[in-house]
Amino acid sequence: MPDLPVATHRSLSLALLAMVLAWMFGMHPTDAAEPGTADVVFPLPRPAFPGGADASVDGAASPAVAIRVVWGGGKPRRWTGSIRVVGDTPGEDAPTAVAVAAAGAPAIDWRLLSPDVMAAARIHASGRVLSIHQPAECPLDGVEIRVGDFSRDRIVVDLVPDGRVDEATHVEVGVAELFRGPHQQSLDDDANRLTVRRAPGDELRVTLEGGAVRVPGETVRIGIHPLLPPRAAGTATVELRIKVRDAADGAETFARTVLLNEVVPPPGSGPVEEMPRYFEAIPIDIPLPAREGAFDIMMEVTERGGLRWARPLAERTVQVVAVTSSPARSQIEGEWRTVYELDPNSPRLMER
Repeated sequence: MPDLPVATHRSLSLALLAMVLAWMFGMHPTDAAEPGTADVVFPLPRPAFPGGADASVDGAASPAVAIRVVWGGGKPRRWTGSIRVVGDTPGEDAPTAVAVAAAGAPAIDWRLLSPDVMAAARIHASGRVLSIHQPAECPLDGVEIRVGDFSRDRIVVDLVPDGRVDEATHVEVGVAELFRGPHQQSLDDDANRLTVRRAPGDELRVTLEGGAVRVPGETVRIGIHPLLPPRAAGTATVELRIKVRDAADGAETFARTVLLNEVVPPPGSGPVEEMPRYFEAIPIDIPLPAREGAFDIMMEVTERGGLRWARPLAERTVQVVAVTSSPARSQIEGEWRTVYELDPNSPRLMER
């Protein structure tokens, strides 16, 4: 059988990349500008304080906070135990799967972090509990959990190495505490550690309306939900800069800068320096170029003060792929010709 044309290989590669990106991102809303236009700063109205979650875009639900729980890193051991999401009362037990179903509450939203093909056999979910049962020694393992009510929920981790209950570790940490930094704890004397932290890029949570696979020339509506770590009160302004670049050659196709409005917590919420920084959710409409390709949406939040100083606070990049519905035309001209014919039953087949 002759080789596929180069153009067909390219289309198949883009389609495969599009399927992977669609699985990785389940992404929503913003303000439009023509590609290549100069940056313009747009002030936005001040929202009401959202309570347990930040403001939504176009009335849609705000994205959950992504928390990563990773254990190991030292001498490989066989770990068993559980990871639970519970309410705001320390020591509270997580509801069973039956209780969750009866109350209509959603089960735990999670995904594996390990690329090991056997990872799915080591961890399974039941209600709001993840059960860990490694059948063999494992050097490093972890999961990512999505938490809706980060202001009240807590992550409870219980780990037992090699079935030795006397060496068990119990850790309970509030999700809101992780905004100030990761929680780390030693698991044994063999350099194994437990780390509970926010997932990379979670400071700029993103919703992408329609998914990450698009059509060339289409307008993509992306919603950006800033939720930054606590900091001391100040008068500096915070701005969000968005750029879109072609992943192949780095050419910039879109740029915009938006001023962020921080939401002031209501009285009695606690010290400002201990609370996460809430900002209004930002919707941006981004026009894609009228050609196939992969495009990086680069977002950066910067704090600016007097005397022209500035410092970056958070950044994140999301990639979308533009693919046409029709297959690319072959670039090979002329007719096919026979190069070699083979007989699969020939004893001299391998000599060729």
